[in-house]
Formats: sequence, structure tokens, C-alpha cells
Amino acid sequence: MSVTISMVPLAIAVFSTVSAAGIHSANKKLKKYKNVSDIPELQTKYNDITLLRKTLTEHGFKVIQEDENTLICIAAKGKLKFSRTTEGEPFKATISDLDDIDGLFCDLELLESEYYENVQSFTYDKLISQLGNNNMTLQSEQILEDNSILLTIDV
Repeated sequence: MSVTISMVPLAIAVFSTVSAAGIHSANKKLKKYKNVSDIPELQTKYNDITLLRKTLTEHGFKVIQEDENTLICIAAKGKLKFSRTTEGEPFKATISDLDDIDGLFCDLELLESEYYENVQSFTYDKLISQLGNNNMTLQSEQILEDNSILLTIDV
């Protein structure tokens, strides 16, 4: 017997679109602030520090991990501090040393999409690695036009 699983990036696209729209809206609102210290924390949907660090590094930012719940990201356009109080909850981003608000928010929009691509990749790798442990085999795999992954698994 076979089971077909489709890893659809729709959820990723929805989160990314909603989040990017939120970032775009925040960008417009933040232009009213005269001082960087007045800019409020930004709520993110990032909740995995390993994937967040990987995404920031792949994007070319210098990343410093202060502890298990805090990352400092140094970009040419400003500094971001991603922090949370407990593991598993989403990070909040605090902006400082801001040189270019438009450029920074452009980077944040790209990071949203890159982060969710890394989440999809991590999920795929974990699923494939667990097949053998559960006496299942991958019969076929197909990447569709919308970057969905169609897996057929023998159970």
C-alpha cells in the first residue's frame, strides 16, 4: 500500500504574505518615528533559533548568539536583536543603529520567505530520515511548479 503526501508551501506562502504585509504596514508606520529608540518591538513568527540563525547567516548577516533565546544580527542597514523569554515561543525583533529603514524592511521581507523555505527543507529532511525507522520507503518524489513536493511512500 502507498500513501501520497504533498508538502505544499501554501501555509508558508500564507504566513509569508501575512507577515510581509505586516512588515510593509509596519514600515509605513515606523517612518513617523524620529528616534530609533522609539520604534516598538516587532513580533515575528520565527520560533526556531537554529533555523533563524541559519537564515540570517545565509542572507549574509553577521550573527552573534548571546544565549539560547537571543540572537544579535548585524546588517549594513541596522542592527536587529531577536529575543524571546522562553524556548518555542516566537521571537520579537528590536531595531537599533538604523541607517536605512527601507533597506532594512526590504531585508526583513526577504528573510520571511527564506526562513519558511528553510522550515520546509528541514521538515522534508526530517520526514525522509524517519521513513526507514518506521518501515516505510519512498516510492517517488516530484517537485511541482509551485515548489510543492509530492511524495509517494510505501507503508
